[in-house]
Amino acid sequence: MRSLQELRDRGSFLFPFQHYKMDNPCGNLFVPYHWHDEIEILYCLEGQVTLLVSGISYDMKKGSLFFINSKELHQIISTDPSMSYYAYVFPLENLQFSAPDHCQTRYLKPLLEKALLFPTQLASNHACYHDICREMETIIRVNEEKSCAYQLVTKASLLKIISCLAQNRLFRDAPSGLPNSLSDSDLTMRNIMDWLEQHYQEKVTLEWISDSFHMSPKYFSRYFKKHFQTTFSEYLNHIRIENACILLLSTDRAVADIALFCGFENTSYFIRKFRELTGKTPLSYRTLYAK
Repeated sequence: MRSLQELRDRGSFLFPFQHYKMDNPCGNLFVPYHWHDEIEILYCLEGQVTLLVSGISYDMKKGSLFFINSKELHQIISTDPSMSYYAYVFPLENLQFSAPDHCQTRYLKPLLEKALLFPTQLASNHACYHDICREMETIIRVNEEKSCAYQLVTKASLLKIISCLAQNRLFRDAPSGLPNSLSDSDLTMRNIMDWLEQHYQEKVTLEWISDSFHMSPKYFSRYFKKHFQTTFSEYLNHIRIENACILLLSTDRAVADIALFCGFENTSYFIRKFRELTGKTPLSYRTLYAK
């Protein structure tokens, strides 16, 4: 399942922490299912977002706070052009203490070993909500300003967030006491995404993929819509366009060639879907973002 892992450099070698501000001016935000080793905190500033975590759908709106655990599958969709949120991604192991004190053994070690999990969502009426929001706003501010000792301030704020969650007993025990186990549904979703990553360049049909997972086309369509919050064909288009974007920026191949390589049999349909999902034509996308 390596293809689903988000592999990108975070921050710097000595401070591998990274914040992202996500906006949606085209009204077509789609971040397909992926996972990473780091913890991610999502803090919504404006608008409406659909967050899926292991097939469960959540509404993310202004003020919402969500936590994504290490290796947890998640996907983000929004058609709201006013949407804006921050994502802060950090390696939990970089918050460890060198001495095996109570903080290390009672809280950080169980989190690192996934015996304890972050809560998926923190309700706005919870006692510690405003405290955690203040720490998130501090993290965002110092990381944008790169102010003096911002790395130390960031770590202190993240530890404060962990202490707030611990004080309010908000950490979850791993399901069934098996930290690294996957539910049948989660495993099926990962297998479906792996299958699509392997076959998106081919002439994929609903009948072919549903048969590969021993489902009827009708049942597969319902299952896919429930767990991915979009249709199978639209998800496939997103995967193909995402890979086309990479080729547009990393090669000088012709648009028609890229369309065919990514599984589109019709170049005009590819251009239409590309513009629909990115707000730009393939050529204008290449001109704007190619280095």
